[in-house]
Amino acid sequence: MKRQVSLVGLLLLIPALSFAGWVSQNSGAAFALAAVHFPVDAQTGYVVGYSGTLVATTNGGANWAPQISGTTYALNSVHFPVDVLTGYAVGGGGTILATTNGAPIGSPRPRARPTGSPRSISR
Repeated sequence: MKRQVSLVGLLLLIPALSFAGWVSQNSGAAFALAAVHFPVDAQTGYVVGYSGTLVATTNGGANWAPQISGTTYALNSVHFPVDVLTGYAVGGGGTILATTNGAPIGSPRPRARPTGSPRSISR
């Protein structure tokens, strides 16, 4: 009997241990999210997603603040290649967004032709 209780206890404990490193966080975003980037440390991060969704955190994800992306296209990727001030987001309709002051990522930048849907951006 003691062995059965120990085995049941172990089986219940294994799933709990396998997810112990992950904590659910609420972004407050109304649409599906596609990409996340924390450029320098675990505190300042950006998330992009459908319908121009762009949210930012400065406290490791404890709180997320919506940012104005200036687009309704899906944003597929976000990247800050050098520091927390200079960043880019790309998405549907050839959307390319940029910032040089950290947040918000801001207004769409000129591009040759608004076609395609870039999927990622990296250094």
